[in-house]
Amino acid sequence: MNPKIESDVKRAEFSPEFIQVLIALTGATLLLVFVFEHVFKLHTLYERYFFTPFPWIIAAGLTIADGLSKFSGEQPAVVSQGERLAVLANFLIIYVVAPTMFFFGWRHRRLLQDQGEGRRTLWTFILIVGGMLTFSAVIPAIPAAIAQRAVSTSLRDAQAVQGNKDLMINDLNVLAWSARQYKILPKSLGGGGGSFVGYSPTGEIASTEEGTYSVEASANVCSVNARSKKYPYATIRLIIDERGKLQKWNYGGPFE
Repeated sequence: MNPKIESDVKRAEFSPEFIQVLIALTGATLLLVFVFEHVFKLHTLYERYFFTPFPWIIAAGLTIADGLSKFSGEQPAVVSQGERLAVLANFLIIYVVAPTMFFFGWRHRRLLQDQGEGRRTLWTFILIVGGMLTFSAVIPAIPAAIAQRAVSTSLRDAQAVQGNKDLMINDLNVLAWSARQYKILPKSLGGGGGSFVGYSPTGEIASTEEGTYSVEASANVCSVNARSKKYPYATIRLIIDERGKLQKWNYGGPFE
């Protein structure tokens, strides 16, 4: 077998040179991302026919503005043809043209290098431009995706805690009604005869799917301690006044 051909076959497509190019482009892209807005906002045309490596943000902004207009009862603004074309052009450049330029530029540089030709300036330029445009969207997308996942998880947890809290408040309203009924019933019928003394929640009132409830009763006031079953450190403390109203709410743990 021809030694040169065998050597070419074994040569890795992504050589150390490729890694060096990636590192250089990453640094250049980070610089581009940080200064991009300041550079392009100097142009008056940027306000209407702008270019950005984050076209989805522009599209999301237009959608949110339309939704807010409808919510407030106003007539949504008509998105101009120029704005729609600008968003479409951004998507095409970032996700179609730029990656194509990057990989074609790299491939042609390797072919010229293997053939022993030294003129690779044009393809190097195409490689650099395509790489910077591609990385300007890819690099910020990584931390953005991580942050979005963290925010989504935090939001779901917060919603779950709030749901448990709301259901426990409903349970406490039932408990207050039960305590009020006990107070107004005569002692001959098993009530308190005008006092909370002796009242203690039982059965489904003392323990529900959401939490457990205990009461310290005096003549005119019930002190209630509630603890969540789903979040053991989440607590609610309050009093039931002589009219059966819930007063002096105090939230602990995740309910704060």
